[in-house]
Amino acid sequence: MSVKITQVAIGVRKGSENYVSEIKNLLGAVDWIFDTVKFSGSVFGEKTESTEAKLNFNYDLIPGVEFEILEYTDGINWHEDRGSIYSNLPFISHLGLHIDDWEEFCSLRNRLVASGCDIAQSADTFEHSNPDVPDTRRYHYLIMNTIHLFGFDLKLIYRKEVGQNDS
Repeated sequence: MSVKITQVAIGVRKGSENYVSEIKNLLGAVDWIFDTVKFSGSVFGEKTESTEAKLNFNYDLIPGVEFEILEYTDGINWHEDRGSIYSNLPFISHLGLHIDDWEEFCSLRNRLVASGCDIAQSADTFEHSNPDVPDTRRYHYLIMNTIHLFGFDLKLIYRKEVGQNDS
């Protein structure tokens, strides 16, 4: 499997609407896609019922790469456990890999875990505000705790159809 980074994400603290608007204007990128997503999963092994995040995506800033501004607005997330690492300034949240094949997804996860990287956050989306995300599509993702290796975390992203059962 050849790994290719397909997403760069900046994290901002809750209530950073002014920053998001400012950075969008500063970068000069006009076309943004907005999504409020809700998901359940776990953070460093502790179960979470519902977490919410505001996502802003742009596909023009870095050709071939999804640029994301991420703001968690409700519930528990893995950045909270790193409060001492981050100040109130924006930060590199993660670099993401969209992986279409479930077996490849699991293989990379297993290699990372075997090398000492634990799962910082596991999530299964159950609601999207973006009308371009059909009711039949959801996402499963893992935030791999790779900050000690790379200075940032890796996000493994798997798109699945509602009702799809992967082992």
